[in-house]
Amino acid sequence: MGLFTTTKSTETVSAVARLKSKSSSAIAVFKTTVDSLVSVNDEIITELDAVEEKMRVLKDTKLELSAQAKENEGFINKINEFLGVTE
Repeated sequence: MGLFTTTKSTETVSAVARLKSKSSSAIAVFKTTVDSLVSVNDEIITELDAVEEKMRVLKDTKLELSAQAKENEGFINKINEFLGVTE
């Protein structure tokens, strides 16, 4: 009976090792997915930062253009007033 128990015990240990390995492989898939998603999120954040910078530049440009247009409008009105031109 001792030999049968040893074989049974070895088979049980072998089954445990095999099932642990399968479990590790299954978990590894999720770890890989998480790593991939983290990497994609890093790229997204970089892209968001670039877009925000472009938006800031465009907003500043818009403000400068609006200010220049307002200034020009003032000159246009003064010159037209001086020339006696009515709009």
